Amino acid sequence: MKNREKTLFRHTLKMEYWHDRKGIRGGFLLLLAAFVLGSVLLPGTACAVTLKTSSALDENVIRLEDLFDGLERNGAYVLGPAPQPGDQMVLDARTLQRVAMALDVPWRPQSPAEQIVLHRPATLIHSDAVIQTLHPLLEEKGVNSRFYVDFDGDPTIVLPQEIPAELAVANFEFDADRDRFSADLVAPSLDRPLVRKSITGRIERIVSVPVLKETLRNGTIIGAHDIEWIDIDLRKLDESTLLEADALIGMTPRRMVMNGRPVKNMDIEAPRIVERGDLVIINLRAGGMVLTAEGKAMQAGARGEVIRVVNTASSRSVEAVVTGGRAVSVQ
Repeated sequence: MKNREKTLFRHTLKMEYWHDRKGIRGGFLLLLAAFVLGSVLLPGTACAVTLKTSSALDENVIRLEDLFDGLERNGAYVLGPAPQPGDQMVLDARTLQRVAMALDVPWRPQSPAEQIVLHRPATLIHSDAVIQTLHPLLEEKGVNSRFYVDFDGDPTIVLPQEIPAELAVANFEFDADRDRFSADLVAPSLDRPLVRKSITGRIERIVSVPVLKETLRNGTIIGAHDIEWIDIDLRKLDESTLLEADALIGMTPRRMVMNGRPVKNMDIEAPRIVERGDLVIINLRAGGMVLTAEGKAMQAGARGEVIRVVNTASSRSVEAVVTGGRAVSVQ
């Protein structure tokens, strides 16, 4: 290629690449002289030069040899800046043909579908490592309960591949009233701050609560085998939520309790062991004596509840405490 044409190519070659939230998209725009822009795809011809399908870049620039194998010359020719560590760039057949024509590379695309993916290997510090770094700092601020960390954005830090995945925190603030934090992350160290990133987020204090394995209806007595435990954000609970399994065992749903959901006091009741109209044994305690009589329950009741019963012999109505299955006691 003539020196004038090489100078023109170097000054008109431009690239751009961009990101989106779900991944990295690459774009590559070449602005060449009018005779290059006017070219069209030509049928592929047999030659020693072949296109790579992908290429890992270890420099800050893209060279011609990153695109093709079998080059006899110009392999070190710099085409432009490389993607940032962790990014990638895709060059399509038309772009590759323009590069080949401009630099006299004996290669032409076999089809418009040909392309190469250029990617820049990187060292990634993911959210798990960030959380591990923040944990002792949160404990120093008095967060001693179990908790999750919820970031406002993606805290991932991207470093060049040769840099170790090490992390430090330059500044850390915690608002205990709102359970929110902010921090300035530095990688790989405070002495070598190649990357700085400010992050914010909040913590979710976690408690374990008993819940039902299966949905149960009124009349079903809850046993230990009906209970399992789940972790839940403390802020989603209120004072009426039951936190102990013993508070559930032996009780029955007032109407229906759904499985997998925290249970509240109002959701359960003691099971009725005496129904209205049942014949019951009345135990009358007077001094050291215990007298018994037959009665009829005028109300339903659970163990420990006071109900009204009628002595069937005397037709006298009294209040009695339910003590067992069809048994009541009168003091």
